[in-house]
Amino acid sequence: WQSQTSGHKRVIPANEMACAAESVRRHIFCTGKIYYELIAELEMKGIDHIAVSRLEQIAPFPFDTVQEELERFLAARLRLPRHTGDR
Repeated sequence: WQSQTSGHKRVIPANEMACAAESVRRHIFCTGKIYYELIAELEMKGIDHIAVSRLEQIAPFPFDTVQEELERFLAARLRLPRHTGDR
């Protein structure tokens, strides 16, 4: 999960303690502070069937580590949040 050069994590995997891989029905990849907002909301509502993985590096896109994370939750439907931008 870490860059070969800097030790910086490109993808922060979903927390196994929060969601068992076999019970995950949806998988969300997100970046930045939305990760913390999603986790807080899921915990507040007691939702444990959604995995949230955080992308720390967008460019170049970490296809290899994202693929590894996707393979952990094969039964899940993937959700990619849309960028809302400044409106």
